[in-house]
Amino acid sequence: QPMAFGQVGCVKGFLNPQDSYPHNTANPSTAPLILKQGQPLGEVSYKVSGENRTFTLEEYLTKFCITGFLVLKDDQIVFERYLQGRKATDGLLSASMSKTILALLMGIAINEGKFTLNDRIDTILPDFKDSAFADSTVEDLLRMSSGVALKESYETGADSDNRATSVFSSPRQNVREYLRQKKDRSAITDTRLQA
Repeated sequence: QPMAFGQVGCVKGFLNPQDSYPHNTANPSTAPLILKQGQPLGEVSYKVSGENRTFTLEEYLTKFCITGFLVLKDDQIVFERYLQGRKATDGLLSASMSKTILALLMGIAINEGKFTLNDRIDTILPDFKDSAFADSTVEDLLRMSSGVALKESYETGADSDNRATSVFSSPRQNVREYLRQKKDRSAITDTRLQA
């Protein structure tokens, strides 16, 4: 595959992390949705604000450190591409993609009447009544606007939320218990008031 922009500086790690790190395994569905090959996506282009030039999807994929890109329409695959030596059978870190999947699952639960977007966390999870998350709503969490203070650091040994909840640096952490113990709020507690 041509690499127009070369994907310079891409991190080559984290391929098939399930082979090296502790992980949970979800059992496959007994009735999986079978994805069919659909009509190919065709040419995709976009413009960047402040740029005169139009860019292609191929330029986007090779400019950034993309490892896989999949576009589905209904039950059909309309575009599928793997880069940096990856293939469809490789396990890749989902990272922020899992937020979208979680939001979809939350939508299903809301549709089934299990809770609403306005329900407070301490109502759904009573053991969070003394945590910084207590008065946050489901919507606040989905928008990542709970107002709970975030301590983020990528330094080895640093005391940070991202390290404490990472399966790589804290593989046996009880994440629910960790989050339940959080008490600090950030200086701006409701991002909906920001404009």
